[in-house]
This record gives sequence, structure tokens and C-alpha cells, in this order.
Amino acid sequence: MLRTAQTRGQKRDESHRNGANSLSAAMTAQLVRESAKPDPSLPMPPMSRSGPSGRGSNPVAAAMTDQLVRESSKVTPPQYDKH
Repeated sequence: MLRTAQTRGQKRDESHRNGANSLSAAMTAQLVRESAKPDPSLPMPPMSRSGPSGRGSNPVAAAMTDQLVRESSKVTPPQYDKH
């Protein structure tokens, strides 16, 4: 008798882990959709400039990043002087 109750409990746990409860899955999906909406009582965040975010805000950093990308895409690594 203990074994039967234990088996039923395991099956119930497995069904919850496998997402068998479609009602709770639908409710969770609805909560996620609603939580993604902006709160009308709060101010909207400032809009970023058009284009990739963060690019152009620091021209020196952007130039250094571009240089690193160019160097890292080369097939042979740059040769440095050996002291």
C-alpha cells in the first residue's frame, strides 16, 4: 500500500514538472505578457538615439573597439617586438 501511494505521488510530481497543467501555463503566459507592459503611472524611459545602442556615445572607445575587432579578425596575430 505504501508503494502505491508513493508511485501516485511520483506521477503527480512528474506531471507538474513536465508542464501537464495547461491552465497554469496559460495563466503564467498571460502574467508574463501583462508584466511586459509599461506602467502608465511611471514616466517612460528616455528614448535612445537611432542606431545601435551605445555606439557613438564615446568616440575614443568606439575607435578602440573597431581596431580590436579588425585585429582579432586577422588570420595571423600581430607580431610584437621581443625584448
